[in-house]
Amino acid sequence: MKKIQPLLFLLMVLAPFLSLANDCSSINLITNEDSPFSKIPVYNQGKINICYAYSAAQMADYHLIKQGNSERSVHPFWVALNYAQLMKRENIQIGHPKEALEALTNFSNCDYQTVNKALSMLDTQETSTSRLMEMVKDACSAPLRTKLSLPSAKRMNFRTLNSDEAYARFIMNRLNEVDSPISIAYCSNVWKKPNFGGISFNSRGERDVLPKGCQYHESLVVGKKQIAGSCHFLVRNTWGTNWASTNKNWNCLCRNNKTGALADDCSFETHREDYSVEACWLPMDQLSKNIGQVTTLDL
Repeated sequence: MKKIQPLLFLLMVLAPFLSLANDCSSINLITNEDSPFSKIPVYNQGKINICYAYSAAQMADYHLIKQGNSERSVHPFWVALNYAQLMKRENIQIGHPKEALEALTNFSNCDYQTVNKALSMLDTQETSTSRLMEMVKDACSAPLRTKLSLPSAKRMNFRTLNSDEAYARFIMNRLNEVDSPISIAYCSNVWKKPNFGGISFNSRGERDVLPKGCQYHESLVVGKKQIAGSCHFLVRNTWGTNWASTNKNWNCLCRNNKTGALADDCSFETHREDYSVEACWLPMDQLSKNIGQVTTLDL
């Protein structure tokens, strides 16, 4: 009997995810025809800690391109600057995409290329809001700024998603119903440590404090499909396109460096020389155990 108990416990834990896996029809926002992601490159945020702004910028551009914009227009640094202004902060590091999207609509947008040109002379390790504003205020004078029309942003956490399965179900249903990426705040340790313990719920149905060592990060979920009978979510990160220790353990969606063609299920062992990484497939059950909140546009 004692030998059976661990197996029964495992089946009880996995049962909700097994049910979800059966509903895991394939969706990929990157490979969709006329996907806005064809105009939004995979970013590399470097060492500066504004992943929330990169997620917000991509969510905004995805929506705007769907509405008719010919190219991306939202610069992540501009998002971070507006966020700091909204929150009355002197530092742009660490934030939330919901408020960042709200700041973007409150304070208007300065075109991506204009901001990029202004920032090209600035050390990207600089995080002082006043210094950054000094560099871009002349380039982004009032006549050059535009008001953006974006749906309101919505954040959901343990108060409405009170289990790992609830997070997984919400993301799956959202992908089924709405053509829009989902931003997740999660322990990015899962990239290097697939079995990372994640964020557990306590007896009150609340997320416990972040586990020791959790490296909280923001990325986009942009697809789902079954791999070997298990549902996986496609995660678009902001750590560049190179094969590295963070993604070498996963099946990934890649781009041929010579032809530009997309190839799914790329692997580090066989594709690292000729392909760059667009996004990677992470197991739904493992990823959901590491998510603390999700942000969407209210479409």
